[in-house]
Formats: sequence, structure tokens, C-alpha cells
Amino acid sequence: MRVACVSRALALSVPLGVLLATGCAPTAMPAEEPVVDPIVTYARAFALSERALLEELADADARVALRFAPGGGLPHPTRFDPFQFDTRSLGLDLVESDLGRSALPPWMTFSPRGALTVQLLEQDLLYRMLDEERARLEAERELPRRAAALVRALADTWPKTALRRDAPLRTEDAEADGLVAWRLSQLRESITPYSLSAMDRDDLADAARSLEPRLEAFSGSHGQLDLLEEQLEVTLVAPFSLADWEEVAADVHTYLGVTLEPERVDATLQGVELALRQQAEVGLSLLSTEERYGTRRLAGKLLTDGPRTCRATLATGARALEPPPERARACALVHALATAPDELGELAALLALHDGCVLARWAVAMAGPVKDPAHARSLAGLAAVVAPEEEGRLLRLAATHPVEAIAMGLAADMLLRTGPGRAVSRARAWSAFGNAPFDVVEGALLFAGPPLPRSRQVQAAAR
Repeated sequence: MRVACVSRALALSVPLGVLLATGCAPTAMPAEEPVVDPIVTYARAFALSERALLEELADADARVALRFAPGGGLPHPTRFDPFQFDTRSLGLDLVESDLGRSALPPWMTFSPRGALTVQLLEQDLLYRMLDEERARLEAERELPRRAAALVRALADTWPKTALRRDAPLRTEDAEADGLVAWRLSQLRESITPYSLSAMDRDDLADAARSLEPRLEAFSGSHGQLDLLEEQLEVTLVAPFSLADWEEVAADVHTYLGVTLEPERVDATLQGVELALRQQAEVGLSLLSTEERYGTRRLAGKLLTDGPRTCRATLATGARALEPPPERARACALVHALATAPDELGELAALLALHDGCVLARWAVAMAGPVKDPAHARSLAGLAAVVAPEEEGRLLRLAATHPVEAIAMGLAADMLLRTGPGRAVSRARAWSAFGNAPFDVVEGALLFAGPPLPRSRQVQAAAR
């Protein structure tokens, strides 16, 4: 027994006398303190703060709230004042401060562990989203050129009034009427001869018409809206786009993450356009006349109906939001190809992507030294069937929202980069990945593989 006790004492590292006194019975070992993994701790903390940071962005600009999933816990924004530029700037400063406190410490970025793959991605996307909203804010300070975006912000975020136009207003409604009337008068005063191009003027007039249903009961603001529309009819405008190449290229870099080389971008888009046209012509040649016309009409509908939802239902964080306007149309075309129900649907989506390349070429041309829309249209024509007035609106989109148009062409380029035969599978992978600038999509998904799923610890913390 002594030999056995000696052996046990050596194995347990306890005094031999203790074991002999207790009949060689083992004693309870002291409980060890649990080891806290700092990487798991960070992942849990970031998962808890990520949603709050996105909501803070929505507080700074109510248009962000519209990008959340319906029923996602955010009420529809009401009576957001996009003209409060300094207040919006302070809100973005608060987001940046809180994000800095939640961000990964620098020493962790060199960790060989893969546990933070998703967190690093989503942290980067939050910073990118913050940069996008700051760029939007600074651009919208420039009145009247960006006035259409501000008027659309009112139309998108203000509820339609349920009162009759001649009904007495409640105090809060009267205050809202006065606010909008004041903002519209400020906007009118900013319009001077040649401060808008002809297409900027038409874009602002369209935005004003979209605001009318929100102001039916507001006599003061409705009157100012009428005065704005009257002023737009008589104001002197520049014949061509006022945007220059440096401005457009900077916005493309901010919202798409792509650096454009002016001497190469049109050649790249022209090559993608040709590849898509050839692929579409092969598919169309196998169809009857009626089927060809129907497919081209469907392509036109995809192009002219504007963005529809393309939210990735299984994505997390910023990737689960709808894209910003600058990427929304491109996202819609990618989603249309990814979710096409049959071969005719895929062919229609490819035709729409072809025309997206055409719009991108128009936008690049009108941002260059020769700004004449007639010159831009001479470079390439649409393959889809669209009404003449719709084609005019698409030309205006390319002139007044060039990043949206260029995004469609660059998206087509990314889908075809490994060959037309893989375009559908790449569109499905992109659609599943979710909302992100194009360089992030290309680097994190299309070439490097999808991000790793959240660890169980992070999922538990998120719940």
C-alpha cells in the first residue's frame, strides 16, 4: 500500500503524508479558472454591437432605415429633414466614434485564427458604409445640382398625409408644412441661370412630382412645390452635363470600390458589351419571332422598372441591407440573372446586362470631354425593347446618375470575367453574398471564396 501511495503522490503532486492519513484516497483538485479567449470575446462583443451601429446610421439618415428588411425592427422613418446637413454630420461622427470602440484591436488583425473572418469583413463594410454616407452628405450640400436627391429623400421618407387638402392641420402637421415650405423655398433660391444642366432640371422636376402625393394636405409646402415647378420651366440651363470625369471617378471609387482608368474603361465596357451581344444573339436565334420579341420586352422591363429588392436573406450585418442607390440597379440585374426561372429569363437578364453596359458607356462619354448626349448614343444602342420616352429617361440616368449606370457595366464585367458560361453561377454566388462594394465582392467571394460562417459562440451571442 505504501508503494501505491507513493506512486499516487507522485502522480498527483500532493504530499505523501496526506495520502497515508486518508487511506491513500485522492483529494479534490482546486478548480481551474476558465481561460478567456480574447478573440471569442471580441467576436461576441462585435456581434452585439453591429446591429446598434447600423441603427445609428439609420438615425443619421432615414434613407438607410429603408434598406433594412421589412419587419426588421425599424419603424418606417417619418418626416426626415435631409437639409439638416450639420445634424447629419454629427450623427455620422457618433457612428464613427462608437464603431472605433467596437473595432478589432490592431494586435488582433495579425491573428492566424480564422474565427474573425466574418467580423473583419463586416467591420470593414461598416467603415465603407460610413464613408459612403459621408460622401453623400457632402455631395448633397451642393445645391442645386444635388437637389433632386434631397427632394426624393422627402418623398421616400415622409408618410402620405391622410388629411384632405382643405382640412385644418394639427399643430405637428402645420409645423411640418412650414418646414417643407421653407426647404423648398431655399432650394428655389439656390437655382440660378446655368446652375443646372437640362437633364439635371428634368431630373429635379421628376423628383418634385414624386413629392406631390406627400403634400396633398399641406397648402404652404404644396404652394412652394408649384412655384419650384414653374421656376424650372423658365430657368436657363446648361445644354450638357456639368459633371466632370474626376468627380465621377471619385464617386465610383467611393461607392463601387473601383478605380477607373479613363483611357481603358470604355474599351473594357465595349468588350463586355460585345461578348454579351454575341451570347444573346445565339440564344435569340433559337427562338420564334414572338419569343424573341417577348424576351427583349422582358429585358426592357428589367432595365426600366428600376431597382427591386435584391437583399441577401442569409447574409449578416451590412451585407443583409438593400444596396445604396449607386449599386441598386446593378444589384437588381445580378439578382435577375441569379433568380431567372428558365432559360428565357436568363436570356432576358443577359440582354438587360448588355444594355447596362451601353448605359455605362453613355455615362462615361458624357463625363468626358465630349458631353453631347447625341455623341454618347452613337457609341452603342440598346438591345432591349423600350419605349422612346423610356430610352430618354435611361439616357438622363446616365447623365445625372453616372455611378448607377457605370455600376451596371462593371457588374456585367465581373460576371463575365471567367467566361460567359459561368455568368449565372457567379450571379448566384454574388446574390447570396449580399450588399457590398464591388471590390469586396470580387475579393471576398468571386475569387477568394465565400466568407466563413459565424462561429457557434458568435451566433449564440447574437441571439
